[in-house]
Amino acid sequence: MARSHFRCCFTFRLGHHYGNRKFFGLVSRNDFRLMQRKKHYSFLLFLLLLSSSTAIYLLQQTEYHVPRIINNYYNDLTALPLVLSVCLWSVRKIKANPKLQLTFFQCTAMALLFGWFFEIYLPERNPRYIADIVDGILYLIGAFLFYGWQRMNK
Repeated sequence: MARSHFRCCFTFRLGHHYGNRKFFGLVSRNDFRLMQRKKHYSFLLFLLLLSSSTAIYLLQQTEYHVPRIINNYYNDLTALPLVLSVCLWSVRKIKANPKLQLTFFQCTAMALLFGWFFEIYLPERNPRYIADIVDGILYLIGAFLFYGWQRMNK
């Protein structure tokens, strides 16, 4: 008969001066499958956002008529969820901590940095870029959506 539970290691952070504490416990196979399914859905969402953003970019380059709202704003909305996903994946690999998450401050700081760079700095330096407050707001919305999705899937 197959076991319905297996041994799993949990790590708790106790604060800056107290370090981490580990303990082992039992996790049901159903809980483990649910965690794996959430990870799978996150990857599928990432691929969907990446492929749709790439498709829209390629359509724009071929001068195909794309609806105005999608043409002007979709890639701005999806930029930060994609960038933050890659950042989070990289930091998790570097730190060897698959449960690491970005903080609200980190997500907001990245959105503000994107907003400053693409909506203030570059339009002054390059005529190809146009300052648009809506793009800055979409960067913030994208960062908040990423943060909410990340918190929901922990």
